[in-house]
Amino acid sequence: MRLPALEYHDTEFNMSGGQVQMTTEWFREQMLWLRDNDFATISAEQLLGFLDGTVTLPRRSVLITFDIGTHRASDYQNVIIPTLREMGFRAIIFVLTNAITQDGSDNSVTWDMLREWHAEGLITVQSHGVYHPDYRELSFGQQLWDATTAHSLIAQEMGVAPVIFAFPFDAVPDSADLLMQAAGYAAALAGHRNERSILAADPERYALPRYYPYSSASRYPALVGVEGWTFEEMMLRAIEPPLGLSASGTPTPTATPSTAASAASRFGYLSGLGRYCTSTGGVDGLEIDQRAAFIPDVSPYAQSLLDMQVQVRPTCDFGPVIRPDAVVLHYTVGSSEASLAGFRSPTTLTSVHYIVDRDGTILQLVPEVLGAYHVTCFGIRSVCLPDCPICEDDEGRLTEPWLRSVGIEIVNVGPLVGEPGSFRYRDGAPFDGLVFTDYLASWRYRYWEDYPPEQLEALRVLVEDIQRRWGIPLDRVIGHSRVQIGKIDPGPALNLTWTRYGDPPRDPIFHTDSLLEPPNFPVSLGPETEGF
Repeated sequence: MRLPALEYHDTEFNMSGGQVQMTTEWFREQMLWLRDNDFATISAEQLLGFLDGTVTLPRRSVLITFDIGTHRASDYQNVIIPTLREMGFRAIIFVLTNAITQDGSDNSVTWDMLREWHAEGLITVQSHGVYHPDYRELSFGQQLWDATTAHSLIAQEMGVAPVIFAFPFDAVPDSADLLMQAAGYAAALAGHRNERSILAADPERYALPRYYPYSSASRYPALVGVEGWTFEEMMLRAIEPPLGLSASGTPTPTATPSTAASAASRFGYLSGLGRYCTSTGGVDGLEIDQRAAFIPDVSPYAQSLLDMQVQVRPTCDFGPVIRPDAVVLHYTVGSSEASLAGFRSPTTLTSVHYIVDRDGTILQLVPEVLGAYHVTCFGIRSVCLPDCPICEDDEGRLTEPWLRSVGIEIVNVGPLVGEPGSFRYRDGAPFDGLVFTDYLASWRYRYWEDYPPEQLEALRVLVEDIQRRWGIPLDRVIGHSRVQIGKIDPGPALNLTWTRYGDPPRDPIFHTDSLLEPPNFPVSLGPETEGF
């Protein structure tokens, strides 16, 4: 059984000066041909059942899809939806959330329109992301932000969470399976592959193929592509495997690499990091900043809220691929420079994903999708606290907390020894920072370095961005002191969700309803790439 998927945008689609286009007449001809030749259109739920092997489809089935990334509501209202209704068809509409509006301005499709068409049974709404980036040019964290933000927005507006994703530009990134699973999707579609329809139990579940039904005025009824097929020829070939060709695709690898360097090499944007760490035997050398740099994970929206862009300062001290479900906060004791040097030292095996300096500067050392050695039970459950929330799985077995968390070091001395006026940094220099007086004298210390506003704001933006990307609840944003016995960082000066009792007092830093609001980024569709 072969299931062809058709990729439409709208009936006014025109790319490359008319070399790739669709017209109202061609679209109606294609829909009429499908109806007259007894093709059944399927829903998103049927597609997933077909992929799972639990649903048997009619031999002549077709998946009709539309990617909405432009403001052409009139075309949907006057042509596409009436045609689907007339033919008794249904389709999947993949929406860019930033292209959908509440008021229909500039001929945009509205959420009310989508809800109406969905209620009529003509469409299901699935995800095309937020603002149409090429995922191959983003870090894993930025990919995850776009996919998860769109997921939550569609669920909020439609009342039903999307389960299928269509990659912008049909560009499938490395480890699409890991990305889509983390973002809450059960399948994903890409673009055209010759002689490639969707298969039951398809090995490319997160890069499913679609056919392009486009043509040009000079070649119609032949479609674009080297085959020169007509729509009829393409569809008949799509449902029957050609003689001598296998119906199977190439499986997408899912095994976790066994070494740190190979884990980095699994992702194209981390290839420099993987090559560098392999060539040096995992030792951080003088050229690491130039040769091992990678795209930061912080979303473009979060970076727009920061006074300074996130700086990448890589280290080779990282572990395998992870899927974090917590954020663990530490303080450094020393300076940012000293901490970075320590995490790059060949004599230690410690690292962290981020360092947040007092002025709000953020350094990223390890990609979020790889483990950093910032907190551990050393393989012994009793080393960590009995109520550690990330030290056991659902069956009570030990899980190493560094394999489940993003680690953030915040530049801060911690407890101050002595009396006001005589405090010193660890290097002996007079302390000139902010002081928090803890009336409760936590861990028997009354005076602590306070966290300045610039640092707290950068930390808040960073943490909430991580939460949104990975779906981490606020009760999983925890201090090191919640994990390991004998650890007191980040101390009482960092009041995460409680009102601080001391001098100066302070309201909670984080609130359950204060995740970064989705942005209003423009959709990036250029004349040469519109819709793809």
